[in-house]
Amino acid sequence: MWGLNSSRFHEVVNISIDDAQMRIFTRIASMCYMSNGTTNSSYSRSSSQIISTRSSFPFSHTRNRFFGVGCNNDARIMTFDVNMGCDSFCYLDYKPTDGDCTGDGCCQISIPTRTYIYSISVRNYTIRRNDTEAEYPCDFAFVAADDFYNFSVADLKGYDLRGTNLVPSVLDWSVGNQTCEEAVKESTTFLCGTNSFCKNPNYDWTGYLCHCSPGYRGNAYLPNGCQDIDECDNPELNDCKGQCINKPGSYSCSSQNSSAINVGIGVGLAMFVVIIGSTFLFWSLRKRKLIKLKEKFFEQNGGFLLQQLVEQKELTSHMIKIFTAEELQNATKNYDDSLVAGRGGYGTVYKGTLPDGSLVAIKKSKQTDIDIDEAQVKQFISEVVILCQVNNRNIVHMLGCCLETPSPILVYEFVSNGTLFEHLHDKE
Repeated sequence: MWGLNSSRFHEVVNISIDDAQMRIFTRIASMCYMSNGTTNSSYSRSSSQIISTRSSFPFSHTRNRFFGVGCNNDARIMTFDVNMGCDSFCYLDYKPTDGDCTGDGCCQISIPTRTYIYSISVRNYTIRRNDTEAEYPCDFAFVAADDFYNFSVADLKGYDLRGTNLVPSVLDWSVGNQTCEEAVKESTTFLCGTNSFCKNPNYDWTGYLCHCSPGYRGNAYLPNGCQDIDECDNPELNDCKGQCINKPGSYSCSSQNSSAINVGIGVGLAMFVVIIGSTFLFWSLRKRKLIKLKEKFFEQNGGFLLQQLVEQKELTSHMIKIFTAEELQNATKNYDDSLVAGRGGYGTVYKGTLPDGSLVAIKKSKQTDIDIDEAQVKQFISEVVILCQVNNRNIVHMLGCCLETPSPILVYEFVSNGTLFEHLHDKE
């Protein structure tokens, strides 16, 4: 994979067959003001890099982030049809802190989809004096794996980024230029081996992926690369109480005294099946009714319109999350009164905890029988989209919403510094 900026191949760090991804090193765009008042780039106040891979290896827009690091720094990323970026500042009232990359010394955004060549640039808004070395001499811009970079204030004070000009980036990959449905018809060129199955990538790109079938492990792209897993060799892979018998792709269990207890087990099993069958039928009908009701509320509250905006790439999963009713019930212990954070004319705000441990404020409306028309639905979804894209330290950030209830439930970041009313009226 040739980089236009350096006329050399990108170094591959590793390749994952299961995830259909690989990591490569890409260059950092940097600009530093030296102690003698000059810069180390070919431009007086800006620096840029062009990064390229082959078109069959796009940069993963779900596993990479674009970072800008510096004080009064304008970092930008450009593709064939997208020009976007972020700014980072160092104001007197807002000091950069370790781990915070929301605009103070560090900023970050998602990269565009379908990106296999991009240009990154960095420039500084400040006119610096030639006779003084700045406290924060360098500005950086780079695309890196989302699990690689964690901002440190020390990154602002050196003449390089932690002693390197390379960072790891993640590429998606697939094989062929057809979908699974098309490729499987061409037996002579189909690349998935025996004991495997074909899967289309979950990103908008050509080609297909091969995975070993359940019960097999190995390289699905080789003719006989998927080998049977012997579940009997590993107690964690089987639940047999007696003898474990390995089978291709699975296993079975046998008992030494099975003939003596078969009759008793048969009678008990028959009664058990009747009871379980009746219970299962009851709960299946109940569950189906609840699903239909949730689907009705989801459509009524504009859920399909919001999904369409996400699919059309007007939003990304980093901007908004569509929560299920069960997720918010679990986060609030079924809306326990002990988790009430506030009440108002609109409804009740609950303090919730998501599975990853983050705290959220869940705003639940009192109204349960709102009759809204299509125009109101579009206006509501438009406001949700705008609020989820707002990123300002003085405004509580909306994370998403739940549309499976009679009235939409809104989810915000949890702020523990009290209410606006308390700050306005508490004299102390």
